[in-house]
Amino acid sequence: MFRDTIHYFGVLLMAFLSWSHISVASDGIHVSLKGAENQKIYLAMYKADQVLLVDSVTLDGGKGMIPVTNVKGAGLYMLYINKDFHQDLLLADDYNMTLNGTLGDKLEIKEVVGADETNYFLQYENKLAEARTEMKDLKKAYTGSKDDKSKKEMVSKQIKSLNSSMKKFLEQENKRSTKFYSSFLKATNPVRLPDSLLGDRKDSTIWIKQYMFMKEHYFDHIDFSKSGFVRTPILKRALDSYMNDILIPLPDSIGPALLGVIEKSKKNDDVYAYVANYLLTSSINSKIMGMDKVFVEIASMHQLRSGQTLVDSINYKKIKDKVMAVVPNLLGGKAHNLHLQTSSGEDVALYDLAGRFHVVAFWDPNCSHCKTVIPELYQKVFTKYFGEGVDFWAVNTQQDVEKWKSFIKDKNIGDWTNVYDKYGNSLMHHYYNITTTPKLFLLDNEMKIVAKNIGVETLISILEEKL
Repeated sequence: MFRDTIHYFGVLLMAFLSWSHISVASDGIHVSLKGAENQKIYLAMYKADQVLLVDSVTLDGGKGMIPVTNVKGAGLYMLYINKDFHQDLLLADDYNMTLNGTLGDKLEIKEVVGADETNYFLQYENKLAEARTEMKDLKKAYTGSKDDKSKKEMVSKQIKSLNSSMKKFLEQENKRSTKFYSSFLKATNPVRLPDSLLGDRKDSTIWIKQYMFMKEHYFDHIDFSKSGFVRTPILKRALDSYMNDILIPLPDSIGPALLGVIEKSKKNDDVYAYVANYLLTSSINSKIMGMDKVFVEIASMHQLRSGQTLVDSINYKKIKDKVMAVVPNLLGGKAHNLHLQTSSGEDVALYDLAGRFHVVAFWDPNCSHCKTVIPELYQKVFTKYFGEGVDFWAVNTQQDVEKWKSFIKDKNIGDWTNVYDKYGNSLMHHYYNITTTPKLFLLDNEMKIVAKNIGVETLISILEEKL
């Protein structure tokens, strides 16, 4: 079901080999595999998009017992021999079981004894596999029918019948009274728009209603009270899809929505910790400009709140330091005034600029990337927009004055305002979070940050839209 996560497993397997062992305990997952004499087999656990090792056993005559001491709880697990031989298992709270199967062209568990929900999942997987094979054959038959109308109609009925029978099967499975299996099954079927909201998305009224419905109900199929979802790929993929495919890519829209998801996740401590920390990390790593504001909002309300248990003291400090670094330069906030000096020694202040927009470029003459970007910025942006209500400040972040002046002269970029911190007291690195260069900011006439951490082409696009 989740085969694309297998590539994580090889590295983890190598680390595990040094401490794996054969258990002699009586409680655990008893495995009986025909054709697997003296074969080492591993139990692994899904954790988002990774597969983590739990324990192992070397089968004696095809039989052995995998300890369950390290099983963390309900979730999706895997029996693993190598990248070609593995099978998913769903565990609820009944870990002691017997798995009977074979190892031939594939690893195949044919029977589960002692764990109902694991057995339900096995039958479910088998049923899906059979349906996929049958549907593939039917579609092939339909395509091969060509102009044979009667045959096409017959195959169409068979396809419709298969879809109907699978729908009934899934409905019946969802009705089972289980601790995790039914919730897992429901989570594999994403929320869909109700019939009343189906329509042409080109109609703005319909689109807004569809968007609002998905924004509010996208996680209705996931039971946040079940900690087992932390040990599946489902939760992470739903969170990623929500951020990347459902929400409008604007921080002011994303922020409240993500905070809402975190509130829903509080039904279970493990799920809450995973969701809050994952969305915090995703917000600061997002390529959407201004998402650091969302990072600050999540951190302030969750990881940095008094009495929190989401992160340890080390990560608490890292998060707090990051918040302090980005708060002074959040999108929409007022940029800090800088009092700097020009290459001729004149004192100037950022707030003295009087244009409609101000481009502030922080750069370092020793930075290889700056040596390309700064002349490009001059040629493509300054020469086009200077005199059109746009001011330019090129800020040298270092103290190597001679190298800085030499670069200005060599690249012929002396017509805009070149400045540096002669006395080293501006705290520009703090107020503008300068950890790398070049770093471009666009400010409006009120000195509010319109854009930051952008490239030359993006800056041009924004100016074209604003002017």
